Amino acid sequence: MKPKGLSRRGFLSKAGMATAGVLMRPPFSFAKGAPSPRLGNLHPGVVGIAYNPIATSGTTVSLPVVRTMVDDALMAITGETTPASAMGHLLTEGTAGKNVAFKVNAINSSVPTRWEMVRAILERMLDAGISPANVVIFDNNTLSSSGFSSTNFPNGAGQQFQGLQFLGTGSCSYPVPGTTCTLSDRIVNCDYLVNCPVLKDHWGLNTEGNSEFHFTLGMKNHYGSISGLTHNWPAFREMLGRISADPVHVRPKTVLVALSSLLGYWGMNGPGGSIQSWLTFGGGNPKRVILSTDPISVDHVGIEMINHERLLQGVTQKTDNYVGYAATTFGLGVYDFAAMTCHQWMGVPFTLSVAPQGPAWRLTWDGMNGAYGYRVYRSTTAYGGWSLLIDIPTASTVTWDETVAPPESGHFYRVEAYNTFGTAETNAVGIFPFTT
Repeated sequence: MKPKGLSRRGFLSKAGMATAGVLMRPPFSFAKGAPSPRLGNLHPGVVGIAYNPIATSGTTVSLPVVRTMVDDALMAITGETTPASAMGHLLTEGTAGKNVAFKVNAINSSVPTRWEMVRAILERMLDAGISPANVVIFDNNTLSSSGFSSTNFPNGAGQQFQGLQFLGTGSCSYPVPGTTCTLSDRIVNCDYLVNCPVLKDHWGLNTEGNSEFHFTLGMKNHYGSISGLTHNWPAFREMLGRISADPVHVRPKTVLVALSSLLGYWGMNGPGGSIQSWLTFGGGNPKRVILSTDPISVDHVGIEMINHERLLQGVTQKTDNYVGYAATTFGLGVYDFAAMTCHQWMGVPFTLSVAPQGPAWRLTWDGMNGAYGYRVYRSTTAYGGWSLLIDIPTASTVTWDETVAPPESGHFYRVEAYNTFGTAETNAVGIFPFTT
């Protein structure tokens, strides 16, 4: 037998379309093209999903690794080739004298927005010229127990993280039938806003039998940016949409939505709960940072991740009654996966090998973190004419047996991993008859 293997290939992915290229950093295709004139959303529908297998170890998160993930995702969503130029691309009004507010989620100190992700983004802003004295990180909960402290934000940047765990007095009101809400001065007084939610689900039905807040993602993160809002239907979804679409203080200032997906949970009711393992990610943590300028698209990705995991766990998937509503009612962003561009990095290496298995040939490949399933292809050349042999809808299956004997010219095989956000493919491997 004379097996022939081609060089390992990396991958680039889009929802609905896959491309491939040589494996290198940055591991994304780039969202080239002129930014959209849409207020507060430079690249509608563009999402960067950065994965690194060593981002977490148990519940410990690696700051150096998260830095590289943030850089990769920033470059992916902006089309820039350096992290510095990517951040400069987002800060369209410059940096001199500009104030920045980070809205984090610290209601549950067991699964908060990870400070490591926030620090990595902040470091790029400081590199771009933002003054540390002009940065605030806030929530309507205590921040110190979630890692937001001068200890984790050194180099003279500690002062602005002290005493910022409470909302301001609120000077911008949002009247809705049955409630009047006010927006935090932290947002009113900033020039740039970074929304930093965490990957979590939320309650089921409320007392009225409605299911309007199943997910704790970007839009619902603003529940901690305002006062006076209650979980009553229909004011809740209306208010979340109005806050995110605010034409003065929120929409034009939101330069980035950063979904903390290094750790998370998929099966809790309410803000409490602990980190859960995910079958989607091989029984471990998601180990992802998800960035976008589009508040709708990044939430849609988070909803898909939670619901796919719930499907694998055999529990009822949850419905979204406010993200889609905000997309339709307020035109906030792209909600349709077919119209989105997801640049993702599912892990390396992803290689294919083949060996005799009785009368058959056994194909074996590396499992891909985050894959929903695999497709096996065959061709008579290494570079094209691929025919689909089987679609394997389970990520845990990483072998397949070929029973068709190859011709003298040989058969070539490759395996494609897929999920909702795109695809990745292995190297191509050839098998040939035994010769003397």
